[in-house]
Amino acid sequence: MIDRFIAIINMSLTASCVALGVMIVRLLLKKAPKIFSYILWSIVLFRLICPFSFESSLSLMYSSDISKEVIYTQAPNVSNNVETIDNMINTAIEKPIKAPDSGTSVNPMELALRIGSRIWVLGMIILLSYGLFSYFKLKHRLATAILIQDNVYETDLISTPFVLGFIRPQIYIPVGLDMNDFDYILKHEQMHIKRRDYLIKPIAFIALAIHWFNPIIWISFILMVKDMEMSCDESVMKQSREDIRESYSNSLLSISIKQNGLISPISFGGGNTKGRIKNVLNYKRPRFWIVFIGIFVVITTGIVLLSNPKTLSPKKIDFSVYEIYKNRTEYVGDNVKVVNIVDRLPISQALTRSKVELFTKEEPYVIEITYDTSRTVREYFSGADNQNVFDQNAILIFALVGNVEYVNFVLDDGENDELIQRTRDWANYNMNKDVWKDSSTMEQFDLLSQKVMDNLAKDDISYELDILALINNGRRTKRLSVNDAPYVENYKRIEVIGEIYYIYEDGNKYYVEKPYEFINELTGEDYNDINNTNELISGKIEESDDKVSQEIVDMIEENLSIIMSSPKDASNPWIYIDMHQNEYEEIIKNGEEEALQYMISQFEAGNIDGLRGQIMMILCKELLGDRNNVIDEALSPEEWFSQLNIK
Repeated sequence: MIDRFIAIINMSLTASCVALGVMIVRLLLKKAPKIFSYILWSIVLFRLICPFSFESSLSLMYSSDISKEVIYTQAPNVSNNVETIDNMINTAIEKPIKAPDSGTSVNPMELALRIGSRIWVLGMIILLSYGLFSYFKLKHRLATAILIQDNVYETDLISTPFVLGFIRPQIYIPVGLDMNDFDYILKHEQMHIKRRDYLIKPIAFIALAIHWFNPIIWISFILMVKDMEMSCDESVMKQSREDIRESYSNSLLSISIKQNGLISPISFGGGNTKGRIKNVLNYKRPRFWIVFIGIFVVITTGIVLLSNPKTLSPKKIDFSVYEIYKNRTEYVGDNVKVVNIVDRLPISQALTRSKVELFTKEEPYVIEITYDTSRTVREYFSGADNQNVFDQNAILIFALVGNVEYVNFVLDDGENDELIQRTRDWANYNMNKDVWKDSSTMEQFDLLSQKVMDNLAKDDISYELDILALINNGRRTKRLSVNDAPYVENYKRIEVIGEIYYIYEDGNKYYVEKPYEFINELTGEDYNDINNTNELISGKIEESDDKVSQEIVDMIEENLSIIMSSPKDASNPWIYIDMHQNEYEEIIKNGEEEALQYMISQFEAGNIDGLRGQIMMILCKELLGDRNNVIDEALSPEEWFSQLNIK
């Protein structure tokens, strides 16, 4: 119930922004035919009843909704980038919902939403019941009406003409109308039927009943009905070959005098009589350029208000020091900021944050973050050596939230969960400082975050988790995997966290297959991301296979310097080696293949002048053993290397 209520609030906020935009555009179209203003209200109606829309870079809409995490918010506020709406809502909730101290466990927002959702349902039921009761009461009252022509009925029980019915709409008019009035009334009501207004207004009323708590929607409904009636008046006058403005206005006036307050779905003489008469008297047949501008404005307004702004892919989180630091707070109870911090933490694509819970009833205060994931990923992260990303994020949280003592990460695969817990003492010990105090400025936090990121840099397994997330992001097909490999000719085999998968293209579609388990259809973007990431991992592995560690390089260079240091007057390299046998043996025993690889690279670079080249040649020969194909011992280092085939 609460989730639905939050969804309705989000739709209502979006529709309110659209309604305000339509009201502004409506003023600009004051001289244009009212049909354009009437059409614009369909945009608001769409936003009120449809929870989704298409995306466009031309959209002027905001992209921030009220999250379900507002349930955990003790000091709620709404920010939708529309100051009028923000101030209205925040002022309304500021006094009744006060933020408790950080040590309390009372959750006023959850309580308020629970009560609010019930009041919302009750109000909706009352309003819809009233509408249905009024409709059937009126229909029963008109049972004795006399049919005078086609679908037109006459009765002395009403004083205002209107259309009633949804499937076969009927026109009801009061008895004793003047013939001129009757003609205009009939054309007006027939125009309502022709435009299906008898369906549009009830649908708008249902939308109003759902969003009854929003005053902007009430105003919109009233303005929509005014534009409906005025545009209908204009359509009648447009179809007439004569100037009927004066006589039509007199008909409006005479009908309004006889009104008795009867509520009807669509009424010819109902409400805003003064505005309608004024609009009729000022009516002029629109020129082509006015109609053209009106069409252009309606189409443009529809695009910018119907569409949602384009969003970046949620798969990748761009860590911004400024964006996360501006939410820094001393208290766990400042829930809005805490949730914002959590959502800005760098995290693997294989993890989807589902819930943030704050335990503030008593010390020690705890932040618990739950991530939905797969069994494979949960099992991987259960290993202590694979929890670097949680170490990193825990340190960042302790630096940004002053009084939290425990940070819990819960990995939930739908059947089992894994708890990873870090404490403030652990963070301070590992960073050798008080991370909260040492992050008192954004510059200090920037240095801390860089140090944390550098120490816990993304490794190959993180890329594999990204691939796994993309695989799981695919749409499960009904095709069965019944072989060790796909039936297509061209496929690529990839290994992800010890599991074998195949990716391939078939019939202009992209698939990932896990033998004997499933076949998922991928988007072209995800297929390319998997392929590119897999190639990146392969390249990193090949590069790491060829790369000598800096530790080995330092060891070799240090020992070479010692070996060449004495005796100064000798020319035979073996004399130097004999005097520094320990250093020589250290290169052989500790360096092994990496030492050989490094010294070969020195030969390739030409860094083999004099004694250095002689000693490295001797070292390489011993490390090569039987692989040394050069037998001639009289060759110089350059000559020996030029004849070596192992290169």
